[in-house]
Amino acid sequence: MTPVNTVDFEAMRAKLLSVDDIRERLAATEPLGEVAFTTGSKTLGVSFTDDQEGKPWHKRPGSEPAPAWLTVPNGELYQLTAEAAQQLGSRCHMPDGYQQLVPSSVLNYDLNYWLGSGLGETELKLLTAGTGKDVLGNQVPLVQGVCRPSVIPFSNLGFLDTMLARIKKAYGDVEVLGDYKFHHDLERTALRLIVPGKDRVIAGTSVHGDLWSLGLDFYSSVIGLRPSTLAGYLFRWFCTNGSTVETAASPRLSRRGTSEDDAMQWAQESVDSILGGLEESFDQVQELTGILVEGEVAAVLQALFREFGIAKAERVRIMETMADTGGQLTMYDLLSAVTMAANIEELDDSHVRRLLAMGGHIAHAHRGLCQACHQLLPEGQEPEPAVEPAVAVS
Repeated sequence: MTPVNTVDFEAMRAKLLSVDDIRERLAATEPLGEVAFTTGSKTLGVSFTDDQEGKPWHKRPGSEPAPAWLTVPNGELYQLTAEAAQQLGSRCHMPDGYQQLVPSSVLNYDLNYWLGSGLGETELKLLTAGTGKDVLGNQVPLVQGVCRPSVIPFSNLGFLDTMLARIKKAYGDVEVLGDYKFHHDLERTALRLIVPGKDRVIAGTSVHGDLWSLGLDFYSSVIGLRPSTLAGYLFRWFCTNGSTVETAASPRLSRRGTSEDDAMQWAQESVDSILGGLEESFDQVQELTGILVEGEVAAVLQALFREFGIAKAERVRIMETMADTGGQLTMYDLLSAVTMAANIEELDDSHVRRLLAMGGHIAHAHRGLCQACHQLLPEGQEPEPAVEPAVAVS
């Protein structure tokens, strides 16, 4: 294939995050204070007020203070962020949709019923960071999250420092950047690090100097809603798309009986293991450029869409990208179309993760297509040779 495009590295680099950018965003929820209390007390109560700024509390950014306050049994008052208010409602058996529909007076009544008697004597924990204000403008602690008392909030800054230290140990004093496909709140943190100096040019594509860099894909939940994971990450500079290399992934980190020291040890061992074999993934991406899928694109995509739970809007976007690509389509074109769909700014990170994982699956399951069902073959299975039609002998 004759290259028809070039990479504007400066423009692509301008989209990425520096380590300082990442650190600043993670630091917004650290250090976290912990306040445990038991429901069922008459002095425990919630107060939601009507919004005075024309912005409903549930449509604010999750870390933004909401017009909601909680008084714990010892009489101390806390303001809740929008995310913490939603989490408190969930602990009180109220679905998100219901919380967003009912007026503040109804929400107050429901929450106070559950906290006062409906939950019985249930232990909860507030995670605090920063300051909010009461209705008179006086400073009060700001609640960033609500969780079970057993949850130990591991430091994301600690995870970041551990990952950076192990990258430095493996590759020396190299530059590290962050993918702008970044999400952080107490419910989930999705962080993808890129090492520009560890790269490979993929030959035989439509891009001159089609450079890919390796990195790490980190996912966690401070309040323990999801297990922590670490995997390899490949980043393409031409259109800033990437893919999660699930074959270069660590075992999930269990929160049960795990201390913060244990968690950092897990991160250290995981990064060492992932980086030890990640460069081999470049070979898998390179092989995709020689596997044609023309005529089978729809069948391949539909099977993958179902497997990875890709939403309709992203399905349409991927199909349109493939149609616009034209020419003899390869598995490499398919990988690019899928992962480019993850670059949409307003896309929820849960969708981003599915698309990047789907891209990694395409890169790994690269041996070809089943001649009968046109789906990607399972790992280790080679495509059977095409069977020539029988010729009748007269």
